[in-house]
Amino acid sequence: MYELYMKKVLFPVTPSKISMKINGKNKTVNLINEGEINIIKTSGLTEFSFELLLPMLTKYPFASYENGVFQDANYYLKKLEKMKTQKKSFPFLLIRYSPRKEYLSETRLPVTLEDYKVVEDYNDGLDVRVSVSLKQWKPYGAEKLVIKKNKKGKKVTTKKKKARVAFQKGKTYTVKPKDSLAKIAKTMMDSPSMRTELYRMNADTIELAAKKNGRKSSSHGFFLEPGIVLKLPEIE
Repeated sequence: MYELYMKKVLFPVTPSKISMKINGKNKTVNLINEGEINIIKTSGLTEFSFELLLPMLTKYPFASYENGVFQDANYYLKKLEKMKTQKKSFPFLLIRYSPRKEYLSETRLPVTLEDYKVVEDYNDGLDVRVSVSLKQWKPYGAEKLVIKKNKKGKKVTTKKKKARVAFQKGKTYTVKPKDSLAKIAKTMMDSPSMRTELYRMNADTIELAAKKNGRKSSSHGFFLEPGIVLKLPEIE
């Protein structure tokens, strides 16, 4: 079982197939009398491609809707159009569950909507199919340099680094609007991968807040309600 979100929008029918391509940037070079060598480089951006089925009039038993409220295909087409025209990255989330609805794993990345193709086919009745292409997005920008003088009076340029925060038992964090577990983990613990531990420690609080706000669940911490207080893992 799967749940697919784009920009926190739950799409009703999870694609039967999702292609995830991790692009390589290795470079092959020919050396004189030595043949080819492969220069290993950091991998490129990940690309996703899949096809969505958007029901127009029928609420199928295999479809999932936020809070159980049916939305027709036009609702999702407008959301896709907005993702494309806003020219901004947004979160992509694919959650995998066991048949008993137990959380198994997830794929979570900031992405951009590269292109999408809308197809209306007689065989699908009034339903709409959309072929979607996404590409991973990575933040970029200039690093801040700090110019200092050493003991000899010479100027030395260094990169400004964030100090890792050391937490002890009992430390907490109050969730702000637009926060995510990965963002909190990165800001407070310098490790986005700690989001899983954050959720594990605060699952009851997160799920209770989600239900109070009309959701069936938080989708494993994807939906965070502002104002809740999270316990932070103890790190050195």
